[in-house]
Amino acid sequence: MRNYFGSVAQTPEGHSYGFGPDGVEDPLRGSSAAPKWPVVPVPGSPVAKVVERLGALRSEVSFDDEPNGGPPGTGTALQSLRVHLTLSLR
Repeated sequence: MRNYFGSVAQTPEGHSYGFGPDGVEDPLRGSSAAPKWPVVPVPGSPVAKVVERLGALRSEVSFDDEPNGGPPGTGTALQSLRVHLTLSLR
């Protein structure tokens, strides 16, 4: 890539950017139109170990009306957020 104001643009790892069919490309990350994603979770990482142990995951999200309603005279009802998470291990 050409010098721009006396400097050369480089990736965070120090590699040179390239030009591809989608425009400027990072050799490790691809371009904004065609990104390259790493394999996740990283094999052997703590997250990979947790994911391997999961047999099932279920989540429920709801908004429940509060029994006492909202502030008096406003006509608005208060709601609370309810989240229920169920995990099953292998």
